[in-house]
Amino acid sequence: MSVQDQLERLTQSHVKLMTECDVAWSRHKEFVEEQNRERERQQERWKQYESWRREEKERGAELDRRIAQLVSGIGEFIRAHRN
Repeated sequence: MSVQDQLERLTQSHVKLMTECDVAWSRHKEFVEEQNRERERQQERWKQYESWRREEKERGAELDRRIAQLVSGIGEFIRAHRN
């Protein structure tokens, strides 16, 4: 095999290897980008959940306050009408 043949084979091998490397890198880049998008979606869902939990706590506190007022009012009504 001549030096020219060896050089051509080496060049072909190099081109093939670089092409495979480019393809692998592209796939990796797509994978990382998808992972980043998924993480962003999860963060958004978590923010929505935290917001919902905060609103639920606020509604619960308001409901507790209204129940306490109602019970207190019923107690006052009963005391006022016992005699």
